[in-house]
Amino acid sequence: MNRTEIRQLNAEDAAEYQAVFLGALQSAPAAFAADYGEESGPAPIKSRSGFDARSSSEHLWTDACVQIATFLQQASPKRRHVGMIWNMYVSEERRGTGLADILFKHVLQAASQKVDQVELYVAVENPRGSKFYRKFGFESYGVMPRALRVQGADFDALMMVKKFR
Repeated sequence: MNRTEIRQLNAEDAAEYQAVFLGALQSAPAAFAADYGEESGPAPIKSRSGFDARSSSEHLWTDACVQIATFLQQASPKRRHVGMIWNMYVSEERRGTGLADILFKHVLQAASQKVDQVELYVAVENPRGSKFYRKFGFESYGVMPRALRVQGADFDALMMVKKFR
C-alpha cells in the first residue's frame, strides 16, 4: 500500500461496505450493537448498521474498505451539539499499521467542525479499544451494564466522550 484514501461512502460502495461490516460482525460480535443475522438478511442495505448513502452520517473507509467508521450528528435541536461515533473497525491484517489512527483523526476532525463533543461506547472487555480512544482524548463517564447480549452472554459498555469545546 503506497497511499491511504479516506472518503465518505456512496451508493456504489454499499455492497462492499456490507461485506466488510458482516465480516466485522462475525469476527467480533460483542463489539457491535448490530446483529449478524439481521444485517445479513434480505432487508435493504440501510439497516441497523446505519449505512445509507443518502443520510447525513459519515461512513468513512480507507484502501478498498479495510477499515470503517461512522459519525452521526444528533438530529434533535437539544442534542445537535453532540455526535456519535460507531462501527469503528479495522481489518485483522491492517491492525497495528497506524491506519486506525489516520482514520480516527480524520473522523474527529470532521466531527469537530459540526459538534461540540462526540460520544462512543466500547465493550468493557475490550481494553485495547478503550486505550485507543483514550489516546485521542476520550474520557469515560460511566458503564452501561448489560449493554449487549450476544449468544446469551451479557457485555457491559464503557461510555466515553471527547469534548472539542
